[in-house]
Order: sequence, then C-alpha cells, then structure tokens
Amino acid sequence: MSRSDAGLDPADLAIAWARLIAISDQMWLTIRRTAFSPIIATALDFGCGLLTASGGQLAMGAVGMASFNLALPTLTRDLLKRFAGRIEPGDVFIGNDPWLCIGHLDDVAIITPVFERGRLVAFVATVAHQADIGGAISHRRVREVHEEGVFIPITKLYEQGRASEPVFDLLRANVRQPEMVLGDLEAMVGANEVGAARLLALMREYGLEDVAGLATEIQGRSERAMRGIIGALPDGTYRAEGMVDGVEEPVRIKVALTVAGEEIHVDYPDAPPQFPVGGNNVTLSYTVVNTHYLLECVLAPHLPHNEGSIQPLHVAAPEGSVLACRFPAAVGERHIFTTRVSSIVLAAIAQVAPDRAMAGYGANQGVGALGRRPDGSFYSIGMFGGGGRGGGAGRDGIGGFIYTSGAASTPVELFEQGAPVLVEQREWEPDSAGAGEFRGGMGQRVSLRRLPGHPLPVDVRFSPSRARVGAPGLFGGGSGSTTRATWNGVPIDQTELGRSGIATLGSDRDVFEYHVASGGGFGDPRKRSAADVERDLRRGLITPERARRDSTR
Repeated sequence: MSRSDAGLDPADLAIAWARLIAISDQMWLTIRRTAFSPIIATALDFGCGLLTASGGQLAMGAVGMASFNLALPTLTRDLLKRFAGRIEPGDVFIGNDPWLCIGHLDDVAIITPVFERGRLVAFVATVAHQADIGGAISHRRVREVHEEGVFIPITKLYEQGRASEPVFDLLRANVRQPEMVLGDLEAMVGANEVGAARLLALMREYGLEDVAGLATEIQGRSERAMRGIIGALPDGTYRAEGMVDGVEEPVRIKVALTVAGEEIHVDYPDAPPQFPVGGNNVTLSYTVVNTHYLLECVLAPHLPHNEGSIQPLHVAAPEGSVLACRFPAAVGERHIFTTRVSSIVLAAIAQVAPDRAMAGYGANQGVGALGRRPDGSFYSIGMFGGGGRGGGAGRDGIGGFIYTSGAASTPVELFEQGAPVLVEQREWEPDSAGAGEFRGGMGQRVSLRRLPGHPLPVDVRFSPSRARVGAPGLFGGGSGSTTRATWNGVPIDQTELGRSGIATLGSDRDVFEYHVASGGGFGDPRKRSAADVERDLRRGLITPERARRDSTR
C-alpha cells in the first residue's frame, strides 16, 4: 500500500528513525573515505543531512558537524525559491552564501534533490570546509567578503546529470589547489548519491510516497520532547556578560536568556557593531545555529535532534552588529569569534541549569603552512589544535577538544606529510588549565620549524584565538589561559606575524611556537579533592607551586 503519511507503529517508527540517522552516517563515511583534503578526511570538518521536499530538516547523522546540519534548511529553502519549477532529476546544487549557509565562504554545501516516479520527495545534503576557496591567505586585514574567496550563490553544479562545465571552470580558475577542491566536491556529490539511494530504498520498503508524513511525526516528537525539557526549567530571564577578544581590543558581549513556559529566547543586546576589518564578523544565520547547538548540547544532549527540536528556541541580535553583520562584511574567521561568545552563552545557561553547566572553553587554534615545492607545485595545509574544554559539575575539562565543533585535531604526522614543516613539540603545558574544584582542560604547547633541507621558504598563517581574554570560569573557578605565540623567541605582537597574520620560515633556524588556550575551571579550587590534586601532580599537569597556590587562593 502506497501512502504519504507515516502510518507506522511505534516500533516501526523507531526503526525508520534509526535508519534515517544511519543513512546520514553512511553519507558521512563516504565522504571521509573519498575526500582528497586532510581538513575533510582527517579533521572531519563536514556534515551530512536529510531534508524534506519543503526544505525542513528530517535527520542528521550521529557523527559530523551538527552546526552545519542545523543551517541546511535555510539554504535549501533559498534553493526552492530561486529554482521554483526548475528542479529536475539529476540536478545537483552548490552554494556557500555565508548569510544563508554556514557563515563563511570556506564551507560549501552540495544539495541533491531526490525524486520518486518523477516527483520531488526529499533532499540530501552535505557541507564541508574546503581546503581553499581563493581570496586572501590571511584574514587579518581583509575588509569585506569579496576579498575572502569565491562567493557561490546557490546554483546548479550538475543539470539533469550533466556537469555544469562553466561552474567547474570558474572554481578551477579561482582556487589554489583545484584538484583537491574539485575532488572533495565530487566526494560530496557521491555521498549524496549514496544517501538518495538509501532513502528511496527505505521509502519503498515502507510504501511511502514521500517523507512528509514521517517528518511530521518525527519532528513533532522531537519538538514535544524539547518543550518538555524546557518546561521543567524555572521561568525567568538569566543574564551574563563579559569581555571577549575583538579584532584589535576586547569588546563586551551581553547575553539575555529568557525561559518562558516551554520556549527559550536568547538575545544579544547591545552587541558591538560589526568590525570593519579582520573577518571576525558573524552572520545572523551562524549566530542562530551556534546558539541552538549550545542549548541542545547542555539541555538535551541525548535527544535525537532535527528541525522539530529547535522550534521552541528563538535567537535575536541587532542588525549590523558583529553577531548579525550586514553584507558584504568580512566573515572568514567567524568561528573564532563565536567560540569566544559561546563561553558567555554557557555562563547564562549555567544560571538556569547549574547541574549541567560547563565553564568556558579554550578555542580551536589553527595554524597553516603554505608555499611552493621545488617542482613548482603549491601546498597549503592546516593543523587544527583543540583547546581545553571547561570544567563542569562533577568532571574536569577535556584537553585538546574542539568545541563547539565536531572536528578533530589534526595528527602531527599528516601535517608534516602535507608541508615541509617539522613539529618539534606538541605537548600539554603544565599549570595551563583554569583552576577549580573541577579544573579546565589543559592547554598545549606547539613549536614548528621548516623541514631541514627544504630549499624554499614556508609561510605560516596564524590568528590567535584567545589573545587577551581567557575562557571564563564558573562558580568560583579560574579563567583558562590565553593564546601566546613567539617567533624566534619574540612575542608575535612585536613581529610582522602579529600585524599581517603571516610570517615566513625562511631558514632551518627559524622557530614558531604557540600555546593553545585552556578551559576555565568550575567551582572553588580549594574544594578540589586531594586525590585529584595528587593525580594531576603525578601526571605533570600541575607543579607543586601551582597546587599550593590553588589550595589557598
């Protein structure tokens, strides 16, 4: 019997839901196994999801970048509006509009419509951070999005199964590593094909004409579950504010979180105006998905999320502010600024759910190496290094963790394989974590040299994630460490690297060293158990002097 509604008993519905998540995971595995670039295949900076024919989010995988998946409905609905009546079987769409997609040009979406008997029934989609999207190498002095790379409004990459050669030619001519970028895009197209085939097989097995009814049931259950969680919280407005790093000097961020019945409203009142340079601006679309993700992580970490679970969540920021910037603001490093802001959001959430709270976290600190090999070929590879997560109720923070992202820290061996760079050390830095009854996650010390014998200079790209303001502690916990970096022993703010974001390893003697910021502590450090202090001493995470200081502060 063919039908469009779900019409499934609870057991079948649970199985169908698990299979939808599994389809997204299969897409994710396809990309991981076929992608060309380390930032996708190893750092895992991508996500996959399934959407309804109207652009609503149906399911996202258990793995992958949740914030990427949360943004897909906005871009898909723009696709439906732009191409109304012109969406055909075999079409594949591409886009990276930061105001609709994932907040900066590097994250490119591939969206494939799914047809059954000539009728549009769903979409499958992937988003991945590209190894290069053209534009400026460093964002430190960039003034607008046009300087940051190729801006792709939603358009057809394939039309009825035929490649759009002008689009491929345009991308090939505007990126520095076309084989890698185009290879990654084809990996994403292939993953969508896998997802579409698996989704159609599921529909045929259950006799579904489309997934609209299934989506309504699943989204409705997720929404009711989320409303139940929010409804158990005490009503009221909970405020937090603090200084965070700006482009040049710190700026103040305020957060007002209001619980009203079964809904939550998060407002960013008096957010500073957008920055004229530096790429730290955030589009409202990315502010919204990042805030949704934080709320879901803390309040409902085990709830299967889809578009239903975000219906009770509302986010607002002043237009033209750094958290709702106007086109064509520079947005290339929006992830760095939202990392800082997220710690203030967590402080507001801690007031309404202290038993699930987490102190601020040290940001992911990326570094990039780029240049030419002796044969003239170009290389550009980044190394992600996770900061320390904040301590929480009953648990220490995790070191080397990239939050609020699902990305992974880049292995040293892979970075060294992709660029003529020697990583001399990458280790926990003693005494770096924010003190607390439950300490923050540790910070790392990393140092780089040019590979001995390499005859050409190596450019290093670096933007400090927390140069002036460390991750804030909670309930008496200490702040995390700040990002520090030196070039041949000289602090970077006294070098060209500090001004431009790029410096050159011109000889084998040049050394670039940096510290990845740690997480904030949770609770009074004097209440930390003697056993935990002894364990930290034994592991070399703290020194005896730090142990004595924390116990008497």
